[in-house]
Amino acid sequence: MNILFICGSLESGKDGVGDYTRRLAGQLIKMRHSASIIAMSDKFVTEIINANQVSETSEINTLRIPKSLPESTQFNKMKDFIKGTKPDWISLQYVPFAFNDKGLPYSWTNFMELLVANKNLHIMFHELWVGMSKESSLKEKFWGTLQRKLIRSTITRLKPKLVNTQTQLYLDCLNQINCKATRLPLFGNIELNHNHIVEGFTNNKHNSNMVKFIIFGGIHANAPVDSFAQFVASKYPNQLKEVKLILLGRCGAEQEQWIKAWEQHGMITEVLGEQPQNRISEELINADFGITTTPTALIDKSGSVAAMLEHGLKVIGVARNWQPSNSNQYSISPGVVVYNANSSQNVLESFSDNQNNNTLQSVTNQFISNLQSINNG
Repeated sequence: MNILFICGSLESGKDGVGDYTRRLAGQLIKMRHSASIIAMSDKFVTEIINANQVSETSEINTLRIPKSLPESTQFNKMKDFIKGTKPDWISLQYVPFAFNDKGLPYSWTNFMELLVANKNLHIMFHELWVGMSKESSLKEKFWGTLQRKLIRSTITRLKPKLVNTQTQLYLDCLNQINCKATRLPLFGNIELNHNHIVEGFTNNKHNSNMVKFIIFGGIHANAPVDSFAQFVASKYPNQLKEVKLILLGRCGAEQEQWIKAWEQHGMITEVLGEQPQNRISEELINADFGITTTPTALIDKSGSVAAMLEHGLKVIGVARNWQPSNSNQYSISPGVVVYNANSSQNVLESFSDNQNNNTLQSVTNQFISNLQSINNG
């Protein structure tokens, strides 16, 4: 099968959906399918680049079109690339803000309707609309209403044969606008560093006198960091275990709040910042607990959480209150426990076995199976 993916950007390590798309394409090629990628509004390049990128030991034909180019030019380049690759399927990796700064790609929909006419189209909704929570401002809710109407119109006009998303909440939201979608779980964007595992670096991890917590990627504001740090410190008295918080990747300004809270309770921190994939994998393998600040209902859409689970970590949700306004259809991934400052639950001991089945290979198999069932339908 020959699949052409369309996403926003393809700068490695700088765009989560781009990293996801590249890994999926690389795995497809490894499984003897054909795959190529268009980054149709790439904010990391200033000129058109048609070159191979590598993932899963596979070379992937990619076209990166600068965001700075006029939309008409972007779509003409896409049209030529599609004509040259002759895909059986076009897979649109949808993130509204990847295609328009305000997340309202009206003219984009007009162009896409022409590009995908009479073609097999798949849409993966990585994001839907803003203003989805009860805590959202009136401005966010109005903005989200416009985005929701545009998504409904886009689905009607593009007529995808298959629609996926990764969270139960998003499935319910799509169902509410009469879009039949199915769940395609998220896999992590960080390849397992198998050399690190083979060399035995982790053999003594759990016998160490140090307990390592790790935050990987952007930190959301208003998490109950102070009470969580106090809770962790109470569970590991200094004379028994040394406790370290590792901040890995582009954590953002909120990392200072975590450093301050952690160190106030006599625990240590280490800021590693951006690192190559092998080093990220090593740090995840060697940690004891992962921490996510993504709201509970949206944890299944976090690439960082998926990476931590894929590396065998126990993940603790430490997030602000965020309640969906029109749905209560969401679940918590196996291997994730949510911290509640008002609960007596010891989240450090509340994990079931993390039998993560959402690996790159299993998700790719499901994706191909879904496409083939439609082709054979």
